[in-house]
Amino acid sequence: MRFRKADSMKLRYVRSVFLRVVNGAAGSKRCASARALFRYRFFDKYFNLDPTRSEIRKANNPDQLAMLSAEEISFNTTGYFYVYVTNESPTDVSFDNLLIKHYPGFLLQENHYYPFGLLNKALSSDEQKGFRQRYGFNGKEFEKGLDWRLNDFGARMYDPVVGRWGSVDPKAHLMPGWSPYSAMFCNPILNIDPDGAFPYTIHVRSFHPQASFGGGFMGDNRGFSNNPSASSRIGQHFTFDPSKGLLTNKGFDNNFSFHPGMFIQTNGLFGLGKETPKATGYDVKGGNGAYTIKTGYEGANPLTPPGVTPDIDVHSTFSLNEDLNKGILSVTAKITGDDFPSSESFIVDNAGNSLFIGVSSLSGNVLKSLWGDNYRDMIDANFNINLDKEGKFTGVQVGDRSFKLEEWNKQFESKPTE
Repeated sequence: MRFRKADSMKLRYVRSVFLRVVNGAAGSKRCASARALFRYRFFDKYFNLDPTRSEIRKANNPDQLAMLSAEEISFNTTGYFYVYVTNESPTDVSFDNLLIKHYPGFLLQENHYYPFGLLNKALSSDEQKGFRQRYGFNGKEFEKGLDWRLNDFGARMYDPVVGRWGSVDPKAHLMPGWSPYSAMFCNPILNIDPDGAFPYTIHVRSFHPQASFGGGFMGDNRGFSNNPSASSRIGQHFTFDPSKGLLTNKGFDNNFSFHPGMFIQTNGLFGLGKETPKATGYDVKGGNGAYTIKTGYEGANPLTPPGVTPDIDVHSTFSLNEDLNKGILSVTAKITGDDFPSSESFIVDNAGNSLFIGVSSLSGNVLKSLWGDNYRDMIDANFNINLDKEGKFTGVQVGDRSFKLEEWNKQFESKPTE
């Protein structure tokens, strides 16, 4: 059941739970440790467990009726609510009359957009006709006076119907292959480009190359990859524009974890869970096209209780120096951490061309490598990327050696992951 902000629910009760003793294989014997459980668990929109709205009620005595109930629960954030009953004993259990009452929250406005920002009226709602706030797509004000319907981005007006600016892009002279009215390089999913500058997206990911590890936990079953959609345990990405020193699109890369025997865990349900990593902060310094970004991430196995499995820790320092007159982007990277599991980093241009920054094969194991906040050397890189007039990657230069994009990436893809 999915909940919106300000929803509430009454879990009145399971009217009766009856534990019936059955004959075991060794003969008729009463079960002294029967466990019939009534559970409810709330997860936020990122599938993080909220323990303040999660609880277990249990009945233990065989051949007796028990009434399990919960008080009214209110929700002040969007998320998912699970209610279920389980039997964790060799005794037959009968559950009867599970009653749940849901009281929807007071919805003022709900907006859904097409990729270029046009409002999807079929999925959107405005239940209170006297209320409408005008700040929507990308947090920009929607203007519909004088028979126009545009988003005010400050210096320019944006038309979400055609995905174009209403005036010439001030950086259009740097992109002769693009229309001066095009927005976000015609890719609003990947790029945030309000002023026409060249953004670059950097990824750092931790993945396990095997199909399973640590006694049955699901791995990623792959080698090194610079495909942004490749599976990983946890990872981090951000977009940076050296011409403006602008850091945007901060987020994480993570896939579901699974273990066939983990039915009770801290951040998932029935052996399936998803960890939301935590960023260790962003420290940006520099100017005039040359910047240093210090960041990192940490996160643990979502299917184990806190403290049982330590965090994966990764610390990253990137230096970017963009010289558009020479068509060069200089990249320096230093990445340290636990050195487990395998790690990879890559940079993506506005056209989707992806180049490896570096890779690190896993060392050690879960019990040996992850304890503590480690700073073991993982990736150390220093190279130049050649750019065309549209800011697209065309090649790589390391000293006096030149590489085509495919040649550069292939040397990392072929490296062993462990």
